[in-house]
Amino acid sequence: MFVDGRAARWLNFFRFTGQVVWTVNLILFSYLLDRPFSGHELKIGRIAPGELTLYDVRYSGALYGRDYTYTFSAPSISIRYHVPKPSNQRWLTFTAYDIVYRSTTCDVSVVSLDVTFWVFPYLFKRTAGPWISVVLDGFCVRVYRSSATPYWIRRLRENLIGAILKGQIFRCDDFKTTVRFAGVSDPLTSKKAEKHRKSPMGSPSKDGSESESDDGHDSSDSSSDERESDGIANGLDQANHSDRPPPFLNADTDELRVTASTQRLHIDNGEGRLYTFGAVDAQLRRDWDTDRGSFVMIAKEGRWVRVHWPYQREWTPWWSQVFTSIAQFPLDLFRVLDLPMRTVDLFVPRADITFDEFRIRDASLMKQVFATAREKTAQFNINFGDMIFDTIIHAFIQQ
Repeated sequence: MFVDGRAARWLNFFRFTGQVVWTVNLILFSYLLDRPFSGHELKIGRIAPGELTLYDVRYSGALYGRDYTYTFSAPSISIRYHVPKPSNQRWLTFTAYDIVYRSTTCDVSVVSLDVTFWVFPYLFKRTAGPWISVVLDGFCVRVYRSSATPYWIRRLRENLIGAILKGQIFRCDDFKTTVRFAGVSDPLTSKKAEKHRKSPMGSPSKDGSESESDDGHDSSDSSSDERESDGIANGLDQANHSDRPPPFLNADTDELRVTASTQRLHIDNGEGRLYTFGAVDAQLRRDWDTDRGSFVMIAKEGRWVRVHWPYQREWTPWWSQVFTSIAQFPLDLFRVLDLPMRTVDLFVPRADITFDEFRIRDASLMKQVFATAREKTAQFNINFGDMIFDTIIHAFIQQ
């Protein structure tokens, strides 16, 4: 079974590598022929060989029978070689600015991307082993529908939730949550509410503006949403936790808003990786009258770094570390091919993630929670049904 599984993984790896090589060839042919080639098109405004820089890079492609289309643009992409020094052991840096990626499922933008390659990073105490340090500044993701979440976002969510459920929380300075079932928005008149149910986005009026904007309540609804989003963006969500809605404000509207925030969160996933966040603000909104939901999360000073194993904390001579690094290079290369993210330390000063249409069942949060609970109960020979029953009893009966 182990051999079959390893052979299947290598087969998938070679198949994926072949697809990547074929796609790269199509992109090069498109650039050389200056025309779209099999759904791929690459245009470069200017090439500066002396600076190793590409200007005005634009690329568009299609996958899966052109069901999935995407575009990529960047005003500047550059590569710099460096002579490693004892104070700065980098030998290559890759830099790109104002990256914009648009696809059928999501939009991604990055203000700046900085990738640094190190020489003997563990020897010089630069990292705990990874060769590459990545800095994503101004990282923004907009997902159109949670039912069509991109694969890499699902993996990121599963890894983070898995770290919270299975790992250890080393530090959490503050955690707040607020749930409001009414009073989230201003009330609508009966006619406007009925019209809002039929057309959530509003219908154009005769003068070209939306019909909902004719009423002051609707404009105040949108302005209140903008004020709330601006409050979270400016780190003022703590005031939102303490704000209380006026009595009987829009109590007839079937809506929900869940807000959560935390400060200085450090999580160890138990696999040699540490998640750290300076601040995280998240808000889930759901309006059953319009049958719409949204989700927004802002994370600041986020890091995903490798930590030292216990044997790496012991002192060893520098020549022994150099010899070990050279001898383990083939093994490290194999690990990179098996899982490329093992060789990366990631730092994101600010990340904004938005779901235009969000459903909780698409996140598979409860499924992952129950799967983890079943795994833990099986590990300690505990009956899963008894554990669920005891949890429910303890939730409603205080001892």
